[in-house]
Amino acid sequence: IAEIGDLLRLATVIDEDSAAELVQEFDLERVASWCGKDRNLGRHAVFLHGLHEASRSACMSIVRQVYGDKVDDQVLSELLDENENSDNLLHLVRLLQTIAPPTASRVLKLSVELGRERFVTLLGVEANLHNISRWLRTLYPYPTIVPRPFQDEIVRVMDEVRSYDERLFSTVEAALAVIDVNRPSEAGPFVSGIMGTAH
Repeated sequence: IAEIGDLLRLATVIDEDSAAELVQEFDLERVASWCGKDRNLGRHAVFLHGLHEASRSACMSIVRQVYGDKVDDQVLSELLDENENSDNLLHLVRLLQTIAPPTASRVLKLSVELGRERFVTLLGVEANLHNISRWLRTLYPYPTIVPRPFQDEIVRVMDEVRSYDERLFSTVEAALAVIDVNRPSEAGPFVSGIMGTAH
């Protein structure tokens, strides 16, 4: 499905009307079924991005069928639970925040309900400071889903991971992320890391 998304993006650049006509030929229920069977959420994000550019109405139809309120919680939870890459989930959530905010909230809520400890552990295992920082920003607007103690755990993991991921762009992202989520007092170690790398 990712390849279809990429092709739709290209088709839209070449001729928007032709891309929209192409999407009209899709059997959206069948496409939604394919998405439900594909456990790689990164491919979901790529496909939806391309589909949204070609036809917003078709994209929203797929979003409703795969992640919407009419989809049973257990079915969607199983799809999310089988994802073992936090970056893929992040791409999907950030896209849904743009095209279907209520659905983004639902996906986040179910992801967190699968286990806060599991979620935080996964971030730590991946040891990618840049991605963890993006997660902190992404989760911040949802205090009822991700309360302050949960955010505290993510910041703790960021602090631990900075000793492994010393890339300058990652450290800059981390410093800006904690500032953006109104935790400027915790930016110090990251700012020091930036200065150390710069020298």
